[in-house]
Amino acid sequence: MVHAELKATVLRGYVRWLDAEGLGEEVRATIPAPLAEMTRALPPPTQWLRAGETTLPLVEAVALDPRLRFGEPYLLAGDCLLELGKHEEAIDAFDRFLSVNTSSLEGHVKKARAHRAADEKDAAKKELEQALSVWAQIPGFQRRNQLGWWLRAHVARVLG
Repeated sequence: MVHAELKATVLRGYVRWLDAEGLGEEVRATIPAPLAEMTRALPPPTQWLRAGETTLPLVEAVALDPRLRFGEPYLLAGDCLLELGKHEEAIDAFDRFLSVNTSSLEGHVKKARAHRAADEKDAAKKELEQALSVWAQIPGFQRRNQLGWWLRAHVARVLG
């Protein structure tokens, strides 16, 4: 539940920033239905700060400590950006997550999904191979925790 609430907070901050920049209505039209409900309760743009003063809560969090929760804010931002169709930004967020949390199969699988969504099939395949390489190097207790992501990586690699 905490993960979903944090994801909703990041998305709300992103939409607020877009509204402050004058792009919010265009982006809201492209937001999938489940995410649109998360952003519905936002106050009108006139109550927000001017564009130059508005910052995404994620940026503030990682500015304090880039290793915050082992890079999880980057992972959440990547999830939100991927759902919004911002594939290049999502790839960048997943890269930043993986620079902090190098043993995460979840980061590699999600980055592969972003590459695939951006129609970069070779990069997606390379990322899935990297995920399986990480699997071979991590200790047993981490393998138990990441078994689901290993399975997703295998299935995605087979289905291509």
